Amino acid sequence: MLLAAAACRPAPIGRAAATFVPAQTLRFQDAAGAGIGRLTQATDGVLRLSLSVVPGATDLLVTLQPDGHLSATVGAPPGGRPAVSFVVGDDLAFGFLQADGRYESVRGRGVEYGPDWPTVRRAGARLYHLIVPWTPGVTLDDAIPDQDAQFIDKDGRTFAVLGLSSATEPSLALFDGGGHLRIWAAWAERQWPAVRLLDGRGEVRVALRFGPQPLPHVTVWDHADPDSPDRLAPYGLDTDARLEVASASGGWLSWFPHAPPGLTLPMRLIDQRGRVVWEEK
Repeated sequence: MLLAAAACRPAPIGRAAATFVPAQTLRFQDAAGAGIGRLTQATDGVLRLSLSVVPGATDLLVTLQPDGHLSATVGAPPGGRPAVSFVVGDDLAFGFLQADGRYESVRGRGVEYGPDWPTVRRAGARLYHLIVPWTPGVTLDDAIPDQDAQFIDKDGRTFAVLGLSSATEPSLALFDGGGHLRIWAAWAERQWPAVRLLDGRGEVRVALRFGPQPLPHVTVWDHADPDSPDRLAPYGLDTDARLEVASASGGWLSWFPHAPPGLTLPMRLIDQRGRVVWEEK
């Protein structure tokens, strides 16, 4: 029985040694002791990542369910609507709080292989990928080549890997219950958070960047035109809540201004007992 149970436990995803971390809230701190984020693992397996641009605030909240449902809000004031919200999956949905206070919802193109694809082409693509698995657009080694911590839950599943990106930026990868990389956060230029939200196939669908400019920047990837050589194409979000092809001025959330001060590194992760469970090397 014990041997059978051990054989059924999932294998670690990353290369770092696996450490069991019970359900709790872990706190990110910079070298000055300022709170810059929290990672909560609930007893039901739900992961919540909150990050601060201004220490002590909650500027980004991402929630990942074990079944892969992923949602994010940017700039949600207490009791108010967020500046922008996302639901990320094969289909993509957005909500925007506009400069005049109106809230508008927008959907991505929302068909797995693009709504403009001919029916025969869509059917052929689906059949092909029933036989040949998708190749992830981003892998864990792409996101965090220098891995030095891997956290597993009570069932032995990897839910987080921490380390450094190829640009030596402190980085965090979070996984759903199926072991798919869904959230990739890094502190760009070692100062400001930049977060990528991925769908279940490992494709980046939303990129959020804070600093050094005072305005957050958002880019989304949605299904491309059928004549495009790419499966996904980047789009910027304007203040009228419409999808537009990304441009030099597209994607800035002009109604959600910031003055990001940057962080003091190295960064560390503290558990509920005040112990350091990870520190940037």
